[in-house]
Amino acid sequence: KDKAGALPSGPGVAGGAVLPTPGSLSADAVSALQNLGFKPQVAATAVAHAVNELGDAAGLNELVRVALRKAAG
Repeated sequence: KDKAGALPSGPGVAGGAVLPTPGSLSADAVSALQNLGFKPQVAATAVAHAVNELGDAAGLNELVRVALRKAAG
């Protein structure tokens, strides 16, 4: 069930991502990844990277799709 591998830390990620504000699109995306079996920290980091890549105007589906690619890769 647990997905192996963690995303590398980078500038602005300092050992992991900060958990998003409850009720936000980022929080919903993290929850979606967790429901797929990713650990909370891996999901939060992947979503943070996806937000950095896509920007704040990204929709939930796009955010989850990119975060999933980052978490699985």
